[in-house]
Amino acid sequence: MAPSKIEKQPKRNKFFRFSLFSLFHPLPSPSTSGPLQPVPRDNDDLRIALRDIVSATNNFDNQNRFHEDQHEDLYKSQLFLSGQLVDVVVQRLRCGGSDVFSPRDRDEVLKDISRLSGLKNKNVVSIVGFCDENDDEVIIVYEHPVNGTLDKHLPYLTLSWVQRLRICVTLAREIRNWNALGNMRISKILLDKDWEPMFLGISSYSRHHLVQLRFGMLLLDVLCDINKMTEDRYDLRDLFMNHYEQGTLDENIDYNLRKQMHPESLAIFSRIAVNCLRQPWENITDDGILRGLEKALELQLKHDNASVKFSAF
Repeated sequence: MAPSKIEKQPKRNKFFRFSLFSLFHPLPSPSTSGPLQPVPRDNDDLRIALRDIVSATNNFDNQNRFHEDQHEDLYKSQLFLSGQLVDVVVQRLRCGGSDVFSPRDRDEVLKDISRLSGLKNKNVVSIVGFCDENDDEVIIVYEHPVNGTLDKHLPYLTLSWVQRLRICVTLAREIRNWNALGNMRISKILLDKDWEPMFLGISSYSRHHLVQLRFGMLLLDVLCDINKMTEDRYDLRDLFMNHYEQGTLDENIDYNLRKQMHPESLAIFSRIAVNCLRQPWENITDDGILRGLEKALELQLKHDNASVKFSAF
């Protein structure tokens, strides 16, 4: 049976940048020996038929969609791959304000798919396939890590304060190593079976301060009960800054989460978030962010270890 007709997307403001998946050489780090240069692969073995993706997402039904913005929609689904039913994330990537991808833009996207599909990094979600049958979009299919997206766990205290700190340290380390990572919305950070965070693709911004700003917003989400602060995310940054300056931040942290926190660990974490959100950004570096979060984690682990020893007596 022929798949249902895919609804035509409304035209969008042509702001999309095809560096969305572009890889930038990582900075030297203990885990990398010089710049990583993934070898382009033949994409034919990664192609997935549009009819299979349409069927898996129930014609891109809204009930399967978990993220939407100007440039893309993300869907959770299942696909038969190599004879097995696999949980996947389907990324429907739109071309922006025009009706078709230009040959050059499409070529850039396909090159980046090749690079990402050959990339071995435990903190980047693996690409398992793609589809470019339609002129106005490219669909990319990723593995879906077992614990889903970060935003699903933050409101329910699934993650302890130590786990949240570990996640932020890992993300900060990847930002430093890659020099720029833009996909830092909590709805686009996925968690594997060990609660390790994974980026959905690698993106870049021409201005590095935007990376730090988005990371600051992520730290805010990890720390605070956002629904208690405001229903309007546009006000979130200013509200957080005001609470921090007035010493009333505790009012916006879940009580049970707050009980876990060592005061200095919380203070360091909050200060880093404020520095990422505050202008100008020249006074904070990726190394400084990472070292600060590592210190907050170290203090918390010492506190937790001391508490366990004390309770044993």
